[in-house]
Amino acid sequence: MNPIEKKYLGFLKNNSISLESKFLIGVSGGMDSMVCLEIARKFSKNIFVAHVNYKLRGEESDRDEKIVENYCKKWGISFHNLVSKLDKSKNIQLEARNSRYSFFNEILISNKLDYIITAHHLNDNIETFLLNTFRGSGINGLTGIPQLRKQIIRPLITVSKKEIIDYCTQNNIAFGEDSSNNSSDYKRNFLRNEILPLLHDKFPDYFEKVNKTILNLQSDKKLLQLLIKKELNGTVTKKNEGYLIKKNNEVSIHAWYHFFKDFGFNHKQILKWVNNDQQSGKSIFSEKYELTNNREEWLLNPMVESKTIEIKIGLNESITKPVKISCLSTIPPKSFNVDTNECFLDLEKLQFPLTITKWRSGDHLQPLGMKGSKKISDILIDKKISIHDKRNILVLKSNNTVIWIIGHVINDNFKVTNKTTRCYKIKFHKNN
Repeated sequence: MNPIEKKYLGFLKNNSISLESKFLIGVSGGMDSMVCLEIARKFSKNIFVAHVNYKLRGEESDRDEKIVENYCKKWGISFHNLVSKLDKSKNIQLEARNSRYSFFNEILISNKLDYIITAHHLNDNIETFLLNTFRGSGINGLTGIPQLRKQIIRPLITVSKKEIIDYCTQNNIAFGEDSSNNSSDYKRNFLRNEILPLLHDKFPDYFEKVNKTILNLQSDKKLLQLLIKKELNGTVTKKNEGYLIKKNNEVSIHAWYHFFKDFGFNHKQILKWVNNDQQSGKSIFSEKYELTNNREEWLLNPMVESKTIEIKIGLNESITKPVKISCLSTIPPKSFNVDTNECFLDLEKLQFPLTITKWRSGDHLQPLGMKGSKKISDILIDKKISIHDKRNILVLKSNNTVIWIIGHVINDNFKVTNKTTRCYKIKFHKNN
């Protein structure tokens, strides 16, 4: 068995990945990805291929597409192709990467596949390490390309380019040569074409030494993660899709940064956040997360697109989305259980259909047992509802009047009294 094939199979075994898994191979048509595809085909029964034609290199782009398509036809492999035209006014490499992985994920989900395989190899890893060094990267960037991240795996990450070239020659694998690789316009190409040959002349063993450095840093990163987890122990609590974080002045800024950077926040944001006494309700944002100061704690939650909700409910009608609510007209009960998720109202005072919507600034009602109305915003503050949770509070209205802050407060003007003859019971099923 060829050494590359042994490394490929060893990677899968070491990561407990079965050869029976369903793999999507990202194939550009270049040597690296065609070698990866050849190896995957030899050992895996369930493989699918994804190719993206960016139309950036004219006939070359179409040629590469044809190489991949012909290979798939020869071996009966499911071939998925995307023609993606990029906006040249933007960062083309970033745009291409986003387009490519978005396409891969669509195929993964629609075909219920297990893993995406990319052909990144050892030379790519060393180039990435050096590029990130020049950018002033932290330990994440200096640990190179992840071998496994969620469903993306890179089984050739310990294979050198020389090994790939040798394997390609020995097995007579067709591939497309990307002429743009000869240009040093891109930073990676400049490093590969201009700098690394000079390094090799002066430091013939630099390749092995840099790889050893990457492996050492990967070990250091694991230790750092354990130490940060220990320092944050008891401070961070998972809550639904987000986190509840106690303010703790004993936690170092560096530890806070390493925790928050996994959610997309940068060092400058976290440095300013931790060093300043933020006003309650103040928030900062990463691409996908929001960090909010909520009195004595911080709330970290995924960004959720705010959608307008307005649902009509007829008499004795129940709903399951966006919340589960059941309604029933009945006789007044002799006694009431203390359950904020149940609401008993005087049916004669209601006008149907009722409406469920998100509360709005300026909404008010007269809380049960009180005289005079009160703003819902003030009621939620009194109940210490967090900034994040406030946004998702729903209200039930009758003829545009709030009769119930769902799960919290009933309007006193609609309560059941000793004069009530018909009662309307509404139950909010919170856990559904």
